[in-house]
Amino acid sequence: MTPLETEANPNIRVGPLRWGRPTRLEEVQVLLRGQLELAFYAADLSPETAGDLFVLQSQTTSLRENYLQLVELSSSLKLEAWTQVPSSRILSTASVPVGASGLGLAPYAIVGAILGLLLSAGLLLVNDRMRGSVHGAQALERLLGVQRLSVIGKLPRAKGIMEIINGNLSAPYAESLRRISREARAERVRCERTGDASGQGMVIVITSSVPNEGKSTTAIGLAELNALGGESVCLLDLSLRDSGLSVQLGLKPNTSLNEYLKGIADEPVEKTLAQLDTRSPLTVIGGSQLIGVDVQVPNVRDRIERLLDGLRSRFDLIVVDTSPLLSASEALTISQMGDISLFIVRENFAQRSAVAVAWQELLVAQAETGCRPIVALSFVKDRSISHNYAHQVYGQVS
Repeated sequence: MTPLETEANPNIRVGPLRWGRPTRLEEVQVLLRGQLELAFYAADLSPETAGDLFVLQSQTTSLRENYLQLVELSSSLKLEAWTQVPSSRILSTASVPVGASGLGLAPYAIVGAILGLLLSAGLLLVNDRMRGSVHGAQALERLLGVQRLSVIGKLPRAKGIMEIINGNLSAPYAESLRRISREARAERVRCERTGDASGQGMVIVITSSVPNEGKSTTAIGLAELNALGGESVCLLDLSLRDSGLSVQLGLKPNTSLNEYLKGIADEPVEKTLAQLDTRSPLTVIGGSQLIGVDVQVPNVRDRIERLLDGLRSRFDLIVVDTSPLLSASEALTISQMGDISLFIVRENFAQRSAVAVAWQELLVAQAETGCRPIVALSFVKDRSISHNYAHQVYGQVS
């Protein structure tokens, strides 16, 4: 490029030249190098000092070469291109991009976000499968493999069971309990035809998988509703680990039942009968926490069987509240002594795995009696739900 072209294009940057006429800077450098060499000879330095100076000079020259290479590399990275028309007239300048072209990291970010969402959804499904609770009657039917069950709505706040049932016998809650009674009687009739039922008063044993699923609440409601219907009913607290039923009814701990099970007393029925409400033929046998008594022991098992047989001869219906299946082993033994077992499952409460395990244990225990347990979904929250009974919908709870 000629000096005229350089003057006509001030944007052009001229780097160090390696050919042609040397620049003024290079001439000065050559002159200084020669004077430095003459000074070395004139100083008559020792060979060691002269060698050190020679090494220092060589390193300086090498560093200068490295510096020039960096300058050239920097100039090449900042290279500018010009777009021209045939008349060689400069229109505009454009910088050459140093970074890589393309979409960059955007596709990888999108793919990563999608994979993260899929992984999160998968983990939620696995967690729900392993630790999720039962939501809705259809989910419970699929889990337990039953074709019918009863649905119990959640009790209104600040209202007791007796107040709801006595106030309106056609209320949704009372109707739910009434359907459970019908289901229990239908199963009892089927068992009588096979010769497995006693033919006397019916014993319903209420249990669940874990505590706080509504066993005691349902037991009180069933006993009160059937008593108001004209039947002679006995409500028996055999929850030996925690007498929640007696606590809900406000009864003092009854030690007579414990004494009988321990072998201290012989006749518990006459000593422990107590009228809960004189307006209804409902009799309650309360209990208390019983420690150190194993229902699996033959003597204790025989005492419970004699107690239930005595109640069968006196009452039309005996409602037994017992412990949860996964919390106390005696619940399975007591369920085998009854006629019908009612398995309570609270909605959105216990883990599905716990419900399934408890249900299978109950099925195995009830196989000897020939009567299949009935199921009820309790504490269903405020929403429109169906009461499923014998494959038919009989009513709505809103």
